[in-house]
Amino acid sequence: MMKKIILFFVLLLLLFVVFVILFGKISIKQTKEKSSLEESSFYKNYYSKEDLLLINVWSIGSQSILEGNPKIEEIVNNYEVSLITISTEEDTLKLKGYLLNKPIVKTKDITLQNYNARDRIFEVIEFSDYKKGLSNIVTFSVKKTPYTVLIKNKEIIFKSDDNLDIKKLDEILKSIKNKHF
Repeated sequence: MMKKIILFFVLLLLLFVVFVILFGKISIKQTKEKSSLEESSFYKNYYSKEDLLLINVWSIGSQSILEGNPKIEEIVNNYEVSLITISTEEDTLKLKGYLLNKPIVKTKDITLQNYNARDRIFEVIEFSDYKKGLSNIVTFSVKKTPYTVLIKNKEIIFKSDDNLDIKKLDEILKSIKNKHF
């Protein structure tokens, strides 16, 4: 009887190990496939379509540009700028809880939909830097949050670390708008 119980648990453990190996590889493969920029919803819905795109990188420890900047809504409306935010938060459960309790109003936060492509997005908006060093070791550095960029036709035309210079952003957008007319 004791041998049957031991055999049962050994088989159960073996089945568990096989399950983890099989499904572990599948989830890793899916993560790698989803990490390309071109496959992300950021690229499909914003980066490849929008003429003017204002992106704010934020963290739970720092404010989003919308908090304390009522002029942002006016700028977005006056200049037909698409405004999106993306968080640096690694813990998705913490991020979901934060967004449920303190949603970033009047904008679209794209963090969760683009979680697997976030590193590529950070590269495109020059928030992070990947550098290969000796022995192909990759170093990764990021700027502080909040960090804001204005992109026109896939080109960064304005960057702001920490405190967003609303006046300068307004001047740049006014200049762009005047060129269209």
